[in-house]
Amino acid sequence: MLAHAFGGQVDDLPGGPEVGTHAVRLAPEAGQDALFAGLPAQFPAQLVHYQSVLRLPQRAVLLARSAMEPHQAFRVGGCGWGVQFHPEFSAQAMQAYVDHVNGPHDATVSATPDAASLLGRFAAMVAARD
Repeated sequence: MLAHAFGGQVDDLPGGPEVGTHAVRLAPEAGQDALFAGLPAQFPAQLVHYQSVLRLPQRAVLLARSAMEPHQAFRVGGCGWGVQFHPEFSAQAMQAYVDHVNGPHDATVSATPDAASLLGRFAAMVAARD
């Protein structure tokens, strides 16, 4: 939604849905980002999306990608982050989703503590602004 709202292009993910736990790789710009700085260069994340940000909005900063998704995370301005992956999904929630949709037979699911840490990082940033 964020990409679309700021003029990016969003449509079906070329190659079909990305489902399961997959590696997300940070872009160099993530090292200076208030939310992503300090994360490992690559970490597992829960992914389930059928649509993709095909083109980032102007002035958006690319922060992360995966093998299938060139725009896994990005920032617009100083405090607007968009992510394709699901930091809120536990391994149990992801497995339930894979089972429910009869996901890809090669879909693997594992814990994603680094991706999940973004929720606490974001909450701390918001609390510090008060």
